[in-house]
Amino acid sequence: MIAQRRARAGIILAVLLAALVGVSGCADDSTEAGLGVPTVSDLELSTGTVTALQGTIWIAGNGCFHLKNEDGTYFIVWPREFQQDADQVFVQLGDTFTDGDPVTGMGRILDVAAAVAAAGGPDGYVGSVTGYCAEKGEQIAAFGEIRHA
Repeated sequence: MIAQRRARAGIILAVLLAALVGVSGCADDSTEAGLGVPTVSDLELSTGTVTALQGTIWIAGNGCFHLKNEDGTYFIVWPREFQQDADQVFVQLGDTFTDGDPVTGMGRILDVAAAVAAAGGPDGYVGSVTGYCAEKGEQIAAFGEIRHA
């Protein structure tokens, strides 16, 4: 009986310690969103007209990348094959993009709700990332190509 209680107490202690270690790993003051970099590969791009896009990259406090220009602020969806490393997005063996960089390119302006619906709904990746990153009322700037201005 005593051995059972000790074993049970040991298991409970191990679970609590594991939970505390997991929570301490989440208590991070960095600006990394942890959702990866959304690319046009994640979207159904049958809507919207391809247009010239330009502005300045802004990284929000949650680590998400946005495009700011005279028309407003847009959540950025990057071209295929882009990757994220902390506070910069880059193409392997190519340019890096970070907060304050002026950029230009071609892409589509998409309504968040339509993009989410076309890409698996609110429980899919696009729904999760836009739910976390897109500001209220913000649209998506889905770049097919992007470069420094």
